[in-house]
Amino acid sequence: SATASASWAGLNLGSSATIKQIQYAARNGYAGRMQGGTFQASNSESFRPANRVVTLFTIPSNSKVPVGSFATQTITISGSYQFVRYYGPNGGYCNVAEIAFRGIRSTTTSVATTMSNPSINRRSNPSNSTFVPDFE
Repeated sequence: SATASASWAGLNLGSSATIKQIQYAARNGYAGRMQGGTFQASNSESFRPANRVVTLFTIPSNSKVPVGSFATQTITISGSYQFVRYYGPNGGYCNVAEIAFRGIRSTTTSVATTMSNPSINRRSNPSNSTFVPDFE
């Protein structure tokens, strides 16, 4: 189960990719718990060392996080990464309903996969979460 702070849910993309877009939606009744959360990328499954973790986007603390539909964020940070994660804000319990990472693989293979309740994260595995990697 997730803890109030320092919880995250991550995904191994299988190979390096450049993230171009993130879509996310909150769990019903818990939208405020996503405010201040960050989407990060790394080439290390443990997201260590910290200086090799790239923050792709932080949800503004005053934003209205949608429930039942996606918020969409274009990502302009360059670089290719194999691991992505949503890192919940302090007190957020890593509450998230659905996340889609979209981008371009470093190889020419085209992939679109849905993963429910990802388990690669060693720190938390929130229930009712879906991750959708979609890459050209």
